[in-house]
Amino acid sequence: MKRKILSATAALVLLLQASMSQYAVYPASARLAKPAENALFYSLPQNSYRLTVEIEETIQERGVYSDYAEKMLKLPAIKENTVSYKIKHVGIKTLAYPDPKQVYGVQGNDLPALRLSPDGILLGVNMVEHHMSGGDRPCQGGDKDRHHKPHAPAEEPQADESKPVTALKVADLNIRQKFDTIVRRYQTDTNTVIEKVLRPVVDEKSLAEQARKMADLIFKIQAAKADLISGLQEVAYPAGTMEFMYKQMERNERNYLECFTGTVRKQTVSYSFDITPEEGVLEYPVAVFSSELGIEPADAEELLENHLVFRLSLLPFVGAEAAGFQKANTIKDKPGGFYYRMPRKATASIVYGGKEIESRDVFVAQWGKVFQLPVRNHYRLRLDGKNGGLMYFGPTQEKGTK
Repeated sequence: MKRKILSATAALVLLLQASMSQYAVYPASARLAKPAENALFYSLPQNSYRLTVEIEETIQERGVYSDYAEKMLKLPAIKENTVSYKIKHVGIKTLAYPDPKQVYGVQGNDLPALRLSPDGILLGVNMVEHHMSGGDRPCQGGDKDRHHKPHAPAEEPQADESKPVTALKVADLNIRQKFDTIVRRYQTDTNTVIEKVLRPVVDEKSLAEQARKMADLIFKIQAAKADLISGLQEVAYPAGTMEFMYKQMERNERNYLECFTGTVRKQTVSYSFDITPEEGVLEYPVAVFSSELGIEPADAEELLENHLVFRLSLLPFVGAEAAGFQKANTIKDKPGGFYYRMPRKATASIVYGGKEIESRDVFVAQWGKVFQLPVRNHYRLRLDGKNGGLMYFGPTQEKGTK
């Protein structure tokens, strides 16, 4: 019963203030005796953070003749196929979306002009277009789920079409031709005739013989390149023709060499994770990463050594003192105007293996304090669309505005 009386008293105070002034702002959850269908509503923002992690994947594949690279060409070679991963880059981006706990209604006979983002975050009151800065633009919304499910990876890199695939002109390397001698004997009553016939036989070359043939082709290409550069070729080719021929020989040589040394391919895949801070929680496992398996979303609350961790370190904050000051002066000032927020500032960092790999200062709007301005006519107000902080509160420059 006592609570109902206090609630009714608070509602009466708001109605009296609304009648004395041209508008009043109240929490949307407050119960007023007067219906609120003629009210305008806005919200303050809360913050989440999008972590972008770029993973570089390195694929090493051994060549067909890797076992002969050192012996025949004196070159190192990849001995086995491997896949490895490393963190190439991480980024932290602040997102803002309406805080469902901070929704307010503006009610009165003569309401001021409000500027809102598309999702209802208050950006300004009585503001004109040329006063609006980048901070007043609508902010992107964020995912409220903190279970850090990765967004779909970026599109896979396309094959490099500028590098033509040149087929090896050695279709006969895997076979060879030899001749077997066949002896035929013809016997008569008195003589024996022996006829020797050479019959061609085709069999498969050994891997070592194939490698030797390929190495000989590489040596021939290298010699031809040297002759072309030195001018010892028989024909005086134009400069453009020589350049084209040299590039073709280089391309063929590279393709042949890869049969010995193997190939190394690298590609970058980007993942993103959204995190919304909870009250009192400063560390969040984002993903599990290893150089052998790559990256996977973290499905455990407990921090492990191979976890990629998002950490918030709070910075000094005067919001508590300001809240105490406002409370002590509430009766004298009789606030009833727009609500704004003094956001909490923190250092956001991404940690892996106990080492910090990225950090930046951010605001955590929902960890801040909410204050209410007094009702003022002919005043304008500007809020930061990302954290709800007060950026300007002062008289309008143009007469006739409120």
